[in-house]
Amino acid sequence: MKKRFNELLISTGIKGIESLITELENGGFYTAPASSRNHLCNEGGLLEHSLDVYDVALEMISEMDIINAQSVDLIIACLLHDVGKMGAFGEPNYIPNILKSGNVSTSKPWVTTKLGLQHQDISIMTVNKHIELTQEQAIAIKYHNGLYTADGRDIKGNETPLYLIVHFADMWASRVVEK
Repeated sequence: MKKRFNELLISTGIKGIESLITELENGGFYTAPASSRNHLCNEGGLLEHSLDVYDVALEMISEMDIINAQSVDLIIACLLHDVGKMGAFGEPNYIPNILKSGNVSTSKPWVTTKLGLQHQDISIMTVNKHIELTQEQAIAIKYHNGLYTADGRDIKGNETPLYLIVHFADMWASRVVEK
C-alpha cells in the first residue's frame, strides 16, 4: 500500500512531493490509525483509508465527464485529505487509550491528542509546507467532512466537483467499504 500511495503522489510530478513523502514517513502517516474507534482504527488504517477514498473516487468518476482518473487534483485531494490525522507539532494525533487496568481499550483503542486545530486544517498546513495546493484542492481537503464538522456549513452553496467527489468518496469508504 505504501508503495502504491507514494507512486501515485510521485506521478503528479509536483515539485516538493518527495519532501512531503519524507514528512509523512517521519510523522507516522503510514502507521497511524484512520479513526479512534470507527473505521480502520488499527495501525496503518490511515494509509489504507486514503487509498480507499482514492479508489472509491475513481469508481465514482468512471461514469462522469467531470474529472479524469489521472487528475492531479483527484490524487492530491483524495490521498492527502486526512494527513492531519498523523499529528502535528511533533505530536501524534492518536495515542493508545490505556485503561486504569493498564490494558488498551477494546471498544476505543485510540484517543486523540488535542492539537488545537482540526485535522483538515493540519492537513492543509502540512501539505502546503512542501507543495502549493490549488484553491480547489484546499477546499476539497478543508471541507471533506461536509456537515460533520462545525465549519462544514461554510461550503454550502459553494460546492465544487472535486470537493463533492472527495466528500462522498470519504463517506462511502469509511461507512461502507471499511465497515
